[in-house]
Formats: sequence, C-alpha cells, structure tokens
Amino acid sequence: MGALFQSYSSGHMPAPRRSRNRLSTANWPEGLFCNVAAKLSADHYRVPLSDISSKTRRSPSAALARQVAMYVAHVAFGVKIADVGVCFGRDRTTVSYACNRVEDWRDDAGFDDMLMKMETVAAIMRDLHNRQVIS
Repeated sequence: MGALFQSYSSGHMPAPRRSRNRLSTANWPEGLFCNVAAKLSADHYRVPLSDISSKTRRSPSAALARQVAMYVAHVAFGVKIADVGVCFGRDRTTVSYACNRVEDWRDDAGFDDMLMKMETVAAIMRDLHNRQVIS
C-alpha cells in the first residue's frame, strides 16, 4: 500500500508534523479521515485501494473514485484542501478541481444520494473521533 494508507491505530493522534512543508501522514486525524474517505469510495466504485493512492491516474473509475474520496475528505471530514493533497499525493489545486467536479455532479439524484450516505458515515466517524471513542 502507498504511504497514504498507513496504520493509524497507535492509540493517540499527535499534532501534524511538518517536514519540508509536507505533513507526515502517520498518526494524525486528517490522515485517518482521508483513509476512511478513500476506503468508502474504493468500496463503492469497486476499485482497489491501491489505485486511489496511485501516483498515476489509473482507470477512469479509479480517477472518479479518487475525486470522490478527496471531496469526502474535504467536505464531509473537514480536512483542509492542502492536507487532502498531501494525503492523496496531489497538489491542492487538483483537490480543488476534484471538489468542484464532484459538486457539479451532485445535480444527479443518484450520485447525490450516494454522496449523502458517505457524508453521513463521515459525520458519524468524525463525531466518534471527537468523543475519543475511536482513534
């Protein structure tokens, strides 16, 4: 698996560490939230998690799944665009573009329904994390 999908089960979540202007993805809530968003999207689109974290575009379905995952990480989990970019190995402008595209696709009722379900899961996860139920 890529650097994005590291284990986040150390039991504590220290503040993000900056190294050469990049955040270390190990043991920080944003990394956990990106991981959950990626897993939700990969499961929905039936693409390997490794395709979402890939440095290349891969298939069109993997690119769509990655865009949805970046959107969920930013909008539903509240991760900053720059941090989402670090998680997914993309530039912040790529994340912004993905979020805008996904927002445009929300006009489709089926797509919007799927995103609302992912956002509900994200809200529950975020709430549990804030209550220190999960780490």
